[in-house]
Amino acid sequence: AAALGDPPAAEMYRAELAAARGRHNEAAAALEGALRARPDDKRARCLLGTCHLNAGRPEEAEKAFAAVLAADRGYPPAVIGMAQVAEARQDWPEHARWIERAWADERTRSSPYVRERHLLLEQADADPREIIERIIPQRERMLQGNPDDLTNRYRLGLLYERIGQLDKAEAM
Repeated sequence: AAALGDPPAAEMYRAELAAARGRHNEAAAALEGALRARPDDKRARCLLGTCHLNAGRPEEAEKAFAAVLAADRGYPPAVIGMAQVAEARQDWPEHARWIERAWADERTRSSPYVRERHLLLEQADADPREIIERIIPQRERMLQGNPDDLTNRYRLGLLYERIGQLDKAEAM
């Protein structure tokens, strides 16, 4: 690891701290400084994209993630970032394409964001038999692993309701 006496490392530290505190504009400014010294730093550029996205600037976020993908077509944080940009824009066909691309790559498949969004895509097109045989058991396993995941609990309840298992839906 670079020492904090190294200007780009110090800028990255300030950026990560500001981002963790929700100060996305401050983080973006620090990242711009770090990127002037190291323009090919994929991690810094992806964090910049995330800061822009969290600050409500999806166009700027897309530019940051696209720059990383131009150099490394499958860089996981950039692929996930592009899916998040499409989601922020509510461009659902583009979002689905990025999620499918992320799902196809073992490095991004483990992301909770990618897993959840992929499961939602599958749910949308599923017939009742597929819901019973595959999707509900998958959500039940997720619930066993994390009983405090209220989003999963809610979505599982909706699935139970969709197939007419109202007692289970109410229990959620």
